Amino acid sequence: MASCAEPSEPSAPLPAGVPPLEDFEVLDGVEDAEGEEEEEEEEEEEDDLSELPPLEDMGQPPAEEAEQPGALAREFLAAMEPEPAPAPAPEEWLDILGNGLLRKKTLVPGPPGSSRPVKGQVVTVHLQTSLENGTRVQEEPELVFTLGDCDVIQALDLSVPLMDVGE
Repeated sequence: MASCAEPSEPSAPLPAGVPPLEDFEVLDGVEDAEGEEEEEEEEEEEDDLSELPPLEDMGQPPAEEAEQPGALAREFLAAMEPEPAPAPAPEEWLDILGNGLLRKKTLVPGPPGSSRPVKGQVVTVHLQTSLENGTRVQEEPELVFTLGDCDVIQALDLSVPLMDVGE
């Protein structure tokens, strides 16, 4: 129930921007008994499922038609696995990102037993960048940078750690 609040005693003038108390309603949390009964009846009507159609039993499929547990998941995973690609020959391109946008081709393999550079190491590379059609974009005979510090384009920070020293 809501009622208007009436000041019990005359009050001092209100500060600027504050509306008078007559504009506010005081709400109490007590409802009359009739309101509660109406709400209970509404809840009972919502819970009444007698008007809904009965559920149908579809039965179990015969044993030979029933799938083994997890068969559908195994079938899905088998369909999602890519065909095993043949190992690329050393003279072919290596797809670094897996989407064909960044590839690396080894022109001269590193000596046997050579290690790979690590993040923070200063490296020197002979850089040749080209488009798919073979058009050369850039060539740097001795590009020196710190690996992993974003000193150069991100493609170099991603591809150089995959190279052997001397490659």
